[in-house]
Amino acid sequence: MQISTSDWKTAIGRAFTEAICEQVRAERGLSRPVRVLQVMGFRAEESDDRAARPPFSFSFKASAAASRHVWDWLPIHDMTAREVWADIRESGVPYHPAYSEGLSRLSCRLCIMGSKRDLAISKRMAPATAAAYERVEVDLDDPFQHNRPLASIAPAPGPVGFEVQWTSCPTCHVPVLANTRQPQRHCPAHAPTGPWHLLGAAPAATGCAEQGSLFDALELS
Repeated sequence: MQISTSDWKTAIGRAFTEAICEQVRAERGLSRPVRVLQVMGFRAEESDDRAARPPFSFSFKASAAASRHVWDWLPIHDMTAREVWADIRESGVPYHPAYSEGLSRLSCRLCIMGSKRDLAISKRMAPATAAAYERVEVDLDDPFQHNRPLASIAPAPGPVGFEVQWTSCPTCHVPVLANTRQPQRHCPAHAPTGPWHLLGAAPAATGCAEQGSLFDALELS
């Protein structure tokens, strides 16, 4: 059986939307379709396919005439990567610790569409996975990328390995996703310098920003 990346991405999101809509219809006794606004971070800069997507549209694939009407909204569609990170640093919005390792995107551990730099970092972060992929290259006599064997890329310098864990902000105790090498991690509102990586900002006395995931919401439902 072949499994595509969509089985771990859009399929999970669609299953979440379907489950939540059924729950809402049952709890509220609705006879009309549930209206859903699906917000995604696709940007035009990422690919020609994403550039062609309208920033706001009705999703026929995710909708069902009798039970749910789903619209897609791409609020950062026109933003560049530099603008996205500037906004993150200014606002203190939570981001995945893998980005702090230097990766330009959060994807599969070793992505066939990844840049040479990202693959070098990934080989440092996941050496055992990289070694397994390289054995497959040898067995199949086929490079990981077109004309670029994974074995030809040296691991980037830095700490070897990477794991994450849920910990608690020492100030407000909301869940925070952290690298296991970090003894503690404050939420953005209570980081010593203010929002994460916003150097020179005054410490925040109140407020918190809780991180979560689709999987947390599915468990709660």
